Amino acid sequence: MAHLRPMTPAEFTHWRAQSIPTYAADKVRSGCWTAAESLAEAEKELTQHLPEGLQTAGHTLYTIEDEAGQSVGALWVARAQRPAGPIGYVYDLVVWPEHRKQ
Repeated sequence: MAHLRPMTPAEFTHWRAQSIPTYAADKVRSGCWTAAESLAEAEKELTQHLPEGLQTAGHTLYTIEDEAGQSVGALWVARAQRPAGPIGYVYDLVVWPEHRKQ
């Protein structure tokens, strides 16, 4: 059974390096950005959402581990207060390619 634990700074660096090109490619495929601008735009958006990295208030990043304690993915969630009450967001959920379909 997989479980979550808070992401370490080294894992955050790895996750960020993987997330930026993936997000950029998604935005190009959807027609939102050109390929030429995509990496810079993805970097900018991630920095806007997580200006303090792992310490950004309201955001939590987790490492997903398997039963053996090996990192198999990552989860980024956030919470915000709205007039109707609190709301949660799942910004990113990724299983590393080598652990997919297991």
